[in-house]
This record gives sequence, C-alpha cells and structure tokens, in this order.
Amino acid sequence: MKKTISTIVIAAVVSVAVTAGTAQAGLWTKLSGMFAETVPSKMFAIEAQGFNIRGYVYELKAVGKTCVFNATDGGSGGLACFDTPAE
Repeated sequence: MKKTISTIVIAAVVSVAVTAGTAQAGLWTKLSGMFAETVPSKMFAIEAQGFNIRGYVYELKAVGKTCVFNATDGGSGGLACFDTPAE
C-alpha cells in the first residue's frame, strides 16, 4: 500500500515538474527576467495593404546602438541595429 501511494506521489511530482518546465514557458520568462533592465521603446504603425506591420525603435546606450524591430500578425519580423551617432 505504501509503495502504491509513493509511486502515485512521485508520478504526480514528476508530472507537475514537466508541465511547469514546458507549458509554462511564459511564466519562466517572466520570472527569469524579473530583474532585467527594461529599455524604453517607441512604437509606430506602418501602412501596408494586407499586413498589420508595427515597428519598434529602441536605443541601447550601453553599446551605442539604435535598434529597429518590425513585426507582423503573421509571426514574421526583422531586427536591425545601427551605431548611434555621438551627441
């Protein structure tokens, strides 16, 4: 009887651990990035027929770069970074 209960408990713990490690990937991302610095960005919409294209511009002062990220509802996107001119 004790062996059966132990087996059920171990199976439940393993099942929860596997579920938490895979299905809750967004939760892990939030927890692991909780103390990361957030870089402010500027969002803009790009008019294009048949697509919902958005652009985001943000500046990475620590490395002297300005980056542009474009995204669509179709899941595609692109990233380009350029040297930021010295002020």
